[in-house]
Formats: sequence, structure tokens, C-alpha cells
Amino acid sequence: MNRSFWNQRVSLSCSLCSSLLTKTIYAGIVVLMMLVGCGQEQPTYDLVAVTGKVLLDGKPVENIRVEFDSPVGARAFGMTDKDGAYQLETPEYGEGAPAGDYLVRVRRSKQTAPSLVIPLAYDDNGVERVTVSNDQGALNEYVFDLKSKPDQADLLKTNEGEQ
Repeated sequence: MNRSFWNQRVSLSCSLCSSLLTKTIYAGIVVLMMLVGCGQEQPTYDLVAVTGKVLLDGKPVENIRVEFDSPVGARAFGMTDKDGAYQLETPEYGEGAPAGDYLVRVRRSKQTAPSLVIPLAYDDNGVERVTVSNDQGALNEYVFDLKSKPDQADLLKTNEGEQ
């Protein structure tokens, strides 16, 4: 065989090894960057007890998901019981919600009775904007009386934490 043929094969093998080595180094750098990002601490929040009720046409509704959405912090959730009462909790942090401003949304859950109709506007637009306060003696209890046939005035109100 021709010596140049073998030189070409060796040269080709070396370039493949070099390319593979470069790709391995890049992959290692990416993995290291991801691991460094995973090691960052999550923010901590001082949680405040938040409770309330959800009513539909003045009657308590069971198995309704109440969501307090914050534009800057953790979101809090609660599920209503047979009396329409809920208590918020913040996933990964515990019972309560951080003090701050929220848009409250109310939506059906898998356990909601099929015959119960909650207008989608309460999920899409929200029910109210509320401020959860951590001031001494603040009562963070919110009652949402939804209407089965809401008019525009029923869809979104402002509330500063006082009921």
C-alpha cells in the first residue's frame, strides 16, 4: 500500500479525535455551567396567613382552586372545602403567602362538581387585586362572592386587604 494512503488515514483519524475532544470539552463546560446554576439558593419569604371563602351567588362552593398570582414573588394557592373556605400555601415554602400585591384567580379543579359552572372571566381576568399585609394585626381574610352571570362591574375590583 501507498504510504500517503496511511498518512491520510492517520491524519483523518487525528482530526476526528481532535474534533471529538473539542466537542467533549464544550459539553463539559456546559454541564459545569448548569451545575453552578443549580447550586444557587432559592429566595426565602416571610409567609403571612391568608384565609377566606369563595361563594357563588352567595353560596359556598367546594373544590375551587384559589390562586394569588404575584408579578414579583412566589405564587400562593388554596382549595376550598365544603364551606367554601380556603387557606393559602406557597409551594416549596409552606402555609401562607408572602406580603405583597396579587391578582386573585378562581378556577375549577378536577374535583369540582361537573354541574358547577364558574365563569371563565374569573380565571382569565381575575377576581380582585389584593394586597397581603404583614403589618401587626392585619387581617388577611378575603371573601370572593362570584356571580354565575357576572356583569362588567363584578369582574375585577381592588381591595387593600380589608374586608
